[in-house]
Amino acid sequence: MTKKSFTGGLDLLLQGSKKNIESEKKADKDKKQAKTTKATYYLDSQLLEKTKIIAFFERESISDIITQALNEYVSTYSDMKQAEKQYAKKHQKQ
Repeated sequence: MTKKSFTGGLDLLLQGSKKNIESEKKADKDKKQAKTTKATYYLDSQLLEKTKIIAFFERESISDIITQALNEYVSTYSDMKQAEKQYAKKHQKQ
């Protein structure tokens, strides 16, 4: 019986999955860009520096790190319904 040659088999499988992952990341990025708004805010310089470090370490953009933090804060905000009502009431009059 002869030995089977598996050279390139695993590499070929991994290359295909790498391409799929890259295309999925690009699609996700395109979706995110369609829903974003550019805004300017003043931040504590030490907080920004730490955010940059986290973004570097996680290999994500600063915007992604800030978005994740804000999403977590908003999702756990206890008075959200009351805040939304007051905000809507104030902004309907203008």
